[in-house]
Amino acid sequence: MDHPPTIPQDIADWVVKRTRVDVEQAVLYANGRQQVKIIVYVEAERDGVTVKLTQSEKDSIRLIDYRHGDEQIPLEDTDESLASYQGWSSQRNFRGYLYHPGTQTSEHSTTPTPDVGGDYLEFYLSATPEALSGRLTIGFVVTGDNKWTYRTDGWAIAPGKDPAPATGIDTGDDKKVTAERPPDYPASDFRLERRSGTHGGDAPSAGIFNDIVTVSIVHNGQPIGVREMSCEPEGMIHWKDDDYDAQDPCYTCYAQPGETKIHRNCEVPTGNQPLPKLDHPVEGKGVILLCGRVDIRRGDHRDPPTAPIVVSLIDDYGSTQQCRLGFVHEERDVLEVS
Repeated sequence: MDHPPTIPQDIADWVVKRTRVDVEQAVLYANGRQQVKIIVYVEAERDGVTVKLTQSEKDSIRLIDYRHGDEQIPLEDTDESLASYQGWSSQRNFRGYLYHPGTQTSEHSTTPTPDVGGDYLEFYLSATPEALSGRLTIGFVVTGDNKWTYRTDGWAIAPGKDPAPATGIDTGDDKKVTAERPPDYPASDFRLERRSGTHGGDAPSAGIFNDIVTVSIVHNGQPIGVREMSCEPEGMIHWKDDDYDAQDPCYTCYAQPGETKIHRNCEVPTGNQPLPKLDHPVEGKGVILLCGRVDIRRGDHRDPPTAPIVVSLIDDYGSTQQCRLGFVHEERDVLEVS
């Protein structure tokens, strides 16, 4: 066996005397984005005097599976390529998604005020569908500059030695987090709201417009914000009837919540009018641009994309929602969700 490293005298007597784990939300959606907040506390001493952790000691801290103390939860902030542990991953940064609606904490809360001289550190935990198989019991591990490692399942590991029991650092097996399957909202929860845009001012151009149709979610009467939206394909076109000479269709393109960049389907004919613009972003909702034109003859375009598009949304909780959006049959410019 290799000899343990030589420990400088000024850190040789560094020991962890007390630890604590606070799980601020006990449940989250297994969508890979939403998080729960974990606060860990470490109280260390050197020569019997409480000392603050060095930066390297703080950096060494990892969340662990309390039931299997040698199993660490990968820290994505260190290496995003790390595989998860049974669907669980940890982070040091808050991603900004709302906490699970079943938890009491709905906003990014703050670290508690220390009542002793140790260190509080914040971590976050996310889960993918693989984590639906069971609950995770949270603990953590910290390694001192003297190379001693302390696990909050009650074990300390000296350099080059096997784990040995340690007093005062066992945080218990009641710090549990459960992953739930994200909700799948029905079509009736997706709401379309049309706003007037740019219209022609006289009779020859009365059929020309660029209207805004916002896409939002309302579940059980509660609005749920939309963080991201994409459409596949990126747009479609529609004539009211199948007349070969019809030339007054509507086509669609879209913008993400909070953005003004317009995404278009290049296979959609747009006529001679200028392409639509979005002057102001819309927060919390996706935007469909509904564009009425009078110079796009149906017979001039073979197999244009007229089928409904698939709209994918990421909601405030980090869950992906989908619906289909198409034109109402025998209506020129009416959209519907299915």
